[in-house]
Amino acid sequence: MTENSVTQFIHLLRDGDPQAAGPIWNHFYARLVTLANKKLTGRVRRTVEGEDVAQSVFDSCFRAVQEGRVPELRNRDNLWALLVTITERKAVNTNRKEAALKRGAGNVVGESVFLCRRG
Repeated sequence: MTENSVTQFIHLLRDGDPQAAGPIWNHFYARLVTLANKKLTGRVRRTVEGEDVAQSVFDSCFRAVQEGRVPELRNRDNLWALLVTITERKAVNTNRKEAALKRGAGNVVGESVFLCRRG
């Protein structure tokens, strides 16, 4: 995918073409999943995966573009910077949310603790 094609898809998305999201997704998805997985803490990854964060990132980003809330978005470099920022913030918020007291303060264990061990 060339620089111009990503830029063209950004402009199409901004103009309300929902099909422009697919090629953008395909271009950046794998890298965002990798980034999200690096940012999620170990215990959080039991309940939330990088794919979950990446999907949420794209949803937020695409809505923001379509609603005109990111006028500085002009090319793939701007888009990548925006996607990275959103991903990092969503991962940090997810880590914080999952570590909250009402969610077990990060001490939630897997189902394996309920298995009887014979020994």
